[in-house]
Parts: sequence; structure tokens; C-alpha cells
Amino acid sequence: MKKIKKFSIIFILVIAMLAVNSVATTGTVNAPNGLILREEASKSGGIITTASDKSQVEIIEKSGEWYKVRYGSYEGYLFAEYVTVKEEVQEEQKQEAVSTEEPNEELEEQETTKPEEPQTVEQKQVQIQSNVKVYILPSVTASVINNIEPGKTITINKELNDWLNITIENKSGWVRKSLVENAITAPEQEETPKVETTVETKKGYVDADSSVNVREEASTTSNIVTTLLANTEVTIVGEEGDFYKIEYKDYKGYIAKRLITEKSGQVTSRGGETRKVNTEVSSTEYSLEGNKIANYAKKYIGYNYVSGGTTPSNGFDCSGFVYYVYNSCGYSLSRLCSIQAESGIKIEREDLKEGDLIFFNNGSNGSIGHVAIYVGNGTIVHAANTRRGVTTDTINSGYYNTYYYTARRVF
Repeated sequence: MKKIKKFSIIFILVIAMLAVNSVATTGTVNAPNGLILREEASKSGGIITTASDKSQVEIIEKSGEWYKVRYGSYEGYLFAEYVTVKEEVQEEQKQEAVSTEEPNEELEEQETTKPEEPQTVEQKQVQIQSNVKVYILPSVTASVINNIEPGKTITINKELNDWLNITIENKSGWVRKSLVENAITAPEQEETPKVETTVETKKGYVDADSSVNVREEASTTSNIVTTLLANTEVTIVGEEGDFYKIEYKDYKGYIAKRLITEKSGQVTSRGGETRKVNTEVSSTEYSLEGNKIANYAKKYIGYNYVSGGTTPSNGFDCSGFVYYVYNSCGYSLSRLCSIQAESGIKIEREDLKEGDLIFFNNGSNGSIGHVAIYVGNGTIVHAANTRRGVTTDTINSGYYNTYYYTARRVF
């Protein structure tokens, strides 16, 4: 009799729990220019339509980096990174199950299952062999906070089921364990102390065709402190490898030795900017740098436009494309278009060279709305829009001629 009572109570509890909730998963599109709904879970899948920004979709299933969704009368696939998932609990009418049996005092208490805690593992550094996304939480529906490219080194801190908590460049997050299984242990490297030699203080002059960057450290990848025009006088206070440590007004930083001379060159002024002329140093080195940037940008013609994108694997938006190309070529450049427009030195339209940045007005309100990389002969390479992706255009006619705003040289 006791067994029958116990079975009846458990059965009633299970039925009651199942009757309370049913979960429907919806998502919100987060893409200012809309998100393409495709026939297949692939960037090469046929285009059905474009889901507008902030529109609601019903998520049917997860397929790799894609969600199969229902959008209005359409059904297809959206790139999951730009869909925010929300689980809505729909209350159904509760059906109360009443037992005529008295509760069994011998019914054992159910154990409460505690959420699994991340297991701390022995920290080790590994070198990533493929593109890996970093999530803010150990879930594929969580926000992506970073994209790790092949060759980058990460530190593994903790493990939770199929996820690893990692640190890269002083930022922590979660990655799929399966995506780093083929990573190789990073070689231990002894830090070579930087040796800075103090020299007798002396004057020097910026020896360049237009301008040079002053950097925080003696490296071309270090952050830019300021930009100095040709023939600017600086004070040399030290040297480190191929760099001079200089002081200029309230600024301190490093400039490559090849860009400093002890003699002042002849200068001329045009458009309010001082430019150096008739110096012994030609502009060949700068042309080579600009050509390197232009050629690197051309490699990505045909890649997808994705709002917020900054990598080849996920696609680019206009400023994300510029950010990726410049940083890949060894130049520290902000991700934000507004800051990019203040970097380096202003260049007149007739003085454009390969690698220069060109900014265009937003036709609606006159503010900066687009950025591109100049590649010579009146041509730009840029992430245009979702329909055309990374492509080329001329600045000598049409939209890009009408809305041309300014140009900057960062290299």
C-alpha cells in the first residue's frame, strides 16, 4: 500500500511540473543595416530577404554559427552572432492534480542538484591554429567579445564541460574546447630586457615627405602619441635599437632613426600645413608603405559586408575593414571611424597616395558616414554595403565624388 501511495504522489508531481511551462525561443536582430536571411546555413547560401534591425524572429534550431528562423512568412538562416536570443516563458492554465491519498511520511527528500562549478586547471599558454570566437559566457547564444586569429597565444584558466575560460591580451572570456584542441603549446620565451641608451641631448628634425608618428614604445606597432610634420624640431634624449627617444613640447616618445636628421630642411607652406621639400631623403619608403597597405586591402575584394565586422571570417563594415588592414600592416589604428578621421595628418585631395584614408559625408546630416582606403588612380577599396561587400569605386564621379569630405595619412 505504501508503494502505491509513493508512486501516486511522484506521478502527480511530474504531471503538474510538465503542465506549467512551455518555452518558446525568440530572437532580436541586432544589425543597423539589416541581416540577410539565407536559404542555407552558409554565407554563400541564396538570399531570401533582409531582416530589418530590431525585428523579432522565431528561432527554430541552431546550426553551427547560424540560427534557422521564421521571419514573418519566410523561413531561412540568419548569422547567429547578430541575433540576441530571448526565452519567453508562456504560462498555461495550471491543472491541479488532487490526491485523495494521505502523503507518505516515508517519501525520501529529493536531492537538490547544484550548478556545476568551473574546474580550475593548471594554467598553460597555447597558440591558436584557426579562427576562434571568444564569448562573454560559456554559451553559443552569449555575446561575442573577441575573435582570435591563427597564431595568437592564449592562456587557459578554467574548464567547464565543453568550454574553456581563457585570457588573451589581459581580457578574459570563454571559447569552445573543441576549437582549441589542435592548439600547440606556446614556447616559453625569456623576456629580453629593453636596453635604452642615454645620449647627449641634441636637436633633430623630422626628415620625412609629410609627417611621422611618435610612438609610446620603440616599435612600429606601439600606440601613437602624436604626429609631427616634416622638419619639426625635436630634442633627442636617448636611443633604443633603431629608434630615437625624443621630446617635443609636452610629448615624449619614439621615432625611427631613419626619420630624424641633424639638419633642418627647406620648407614651404600650402593650405596651412608645413611640408618639407628639397631634402636628401626621397619619398620612396613612404610610397612602399602605402603600396603595401593598398595591396593588402585589395586581397579582400569580394568578402562580405557585415555590420560590426572586423575580420575576414566574420565580414567587415567600413571602419572595421580599415581597422583590420592597417593593424595587419603594423599600424595601430582605432576601430572607431570618428577617431580614424583624426589620426595621422590631413592630406589634400590632389596629394593623395596609395594607402591614404578617405572619409565621406553622411548625405543625410553632413557628418562623416563612410571611410575607404585609396589605392591609386582615383580608386578606393572599401566595405560598401551588404549587397556589394568589399569592392572598388572611383572618387572622380558619382556618390563618392559628391560626398568626398577629407583624407588622412597615418603611415
